[in-house]
Amino acid sequence: MTVTVCKPTCEAGALYQWDRGQTLRIVGLSLDAAPEVHFVREGASHAIIRQASMDSSGVISAPIPDEVLERAGALHVYVCQSDGDEFSTLYDFSLAVRGRARPGS
Repeated sequence: MTVTVCKPTCEAGALYQWDRGQTLRIVGLSLDAAPEVHFVREGASHAIIRQASMDSSGVISAPIPDEVLERAGALHVYVCQSDGDEFSTLYDFSLAVRGRARPGS
């Protein structure tokens, strides 16, 4: 499954607790290079960072870390870019991770 986020914000698809192998796709941002995407679970003390890729039409894709889907609640996403000594957050939004029972082993 792919979660698609369009600027300003529209969500297609859903994220569920315990899902694995999910991908975030961002369309509608005009960037010169693929950004970093920082994922922060509600209440977490640090972000998990993934380098995104960008196709020729400007669609940004980043793998959603499995560990941020281990709890239901808000998942904060920051799209960031580094330019030499400068680092800036270009865009941020939140996604809902819907709760469900943990799968059996």
